[in-house]
Amino acid sequence: QMVLPNGDLMETKRLVRKSSAGYDLTQLFAGSEGTLGVITQLAWRVHALPKLRVGSLISFKDVGAAARCVVAFRHSVVPSLARCEMLNGPGMQATNKKFKMQLEEVRIPLVA
Repeated sequence: QMVLPNGDLMETKRLVRKSSAGYDLTQLFAGSEGTLGVITQLAWRVHALPKLRVGSLISFKDVGAAARCVVAFRHSVVPSLARCEMLNGPGMQATNKKFKMQLEEVRIPLVA
């Protein structure tokens, strides 16, 4: 809930579906640092920490195979996938250099 400069109260309780149809007013007000209005009420969404945290490195022959794997994993019995990254050649080189690793750089076309 926000108080606008003219004194009106404005509420944005509902989640906004991501689209290009308009502004996410909650995010707009939160990022305005008080210049658009003063936030008077807010709600935090708290997520529990996962009981298990693991990582893996998987190489795929093409981008489609990687995307299918991510979708399958998200629909599996392990719903706690926090992030996925796809590294290009320079990304792999930087990772190898930073962490003193020798991960294989697999070149695949982005459009198959």
